[in-house]
Amino acid sequence: GGGGGGGGGGDRAQSPRKTPPRQSPQFDVEEKETTPPLTRSRSSLMNGEDNAPPALHLLEQYTQKRKALLQRMYVEASKYVLLGDNAYAHAQTLLCGTLVLVAVFGRARGMSLFVFHPIFMNFMVMFMTEGLIVYRNTFAYNALHSIMQFDAKTKYRNLHTGMQVVATAFGALGALFIAANKIQNGKSIMPMSIHSILGTLALVGIITQVLVGFRKRHMIRLNEEMGVAVGPTYRWHGKLGLVTYDLCALSMLTGMLSYLPYTLPNLLVMVSRIICHGVEPEPKP
Repeated sequence: GGGGGGGGGGDRAQSPRKTPPRQSPQFDVEEKETTPPLTRSRSSLMNGEDNAPPALHLLEQYTQKRKALLQRMYVEASKYVLLGDNAYAHAQTLLCGTLVLVAVFGRARGMSLFVFHPIFMNFMVMFMTEGLIVYRNTFAYNALHSIMQFDAKTKYRNLHTGMQVVATAFGALGALFIAANKIQNGKSIMPMSIHSILGTLALVGIITQVLVGFRKRHMIRLNEEMGVAVGPTYRWHGKLGLVTYDLCALSMLTGMLSYLPYTLPNLLVMVSRIICHGVEPEPKP
């Protein structure tokens, strides 16, 4: 009886177990049923997937090489100084901006239309830096979330959007003042120098980012309300933001090299600016 039971148990052990067919998640099923093929194709293009245009693949390669370069340059600093959950990153950005103001006023020794250009552009880069690190460095979120509405994701998005909108406003003011200064002095407003060309490209990137950023927020909110992916979420928005930030930082450095004298304080400003430049935003929560 025991042997028969053992034999039966062996037969049962050897018999193949039938597994139920694997079903796709409910979200995928609904997306396939409700999203038209054209919309899904357009969504994959705008989100930067395998069948995306060459420009998006080039953008992806740039961000990967940028990240590898920063990891080699900031192996230790990125752990403890810039990207950690601490207040030092914000203090460093504030210190860098203050040093730029001191250097500019020390060089100009007065107020003019031109002086407002580096001042406002300095504030633009400062707020842009804060907007980039807000997802990784949670110091600003921990300080302000108690007076903000909605859930954590929306709070992070609002902080990021708010800082970038303020940065855009400062950038627009800086561009207006340098254009007014050139018109006053009878100069062409067309970019001629390396600094002005980089600055113009940065402004084009900022305008693009603002338009795409608000569109991205609208699509994310719409997808969350509908429960299905009804449109693209523009995942390349963050990568293009890094390219725009690089252009802003390079434009600022070339402007400082052409305007400020080679002194120790100004050298510290440039070094601090380069260190603050080594930021890499965390994927959005």
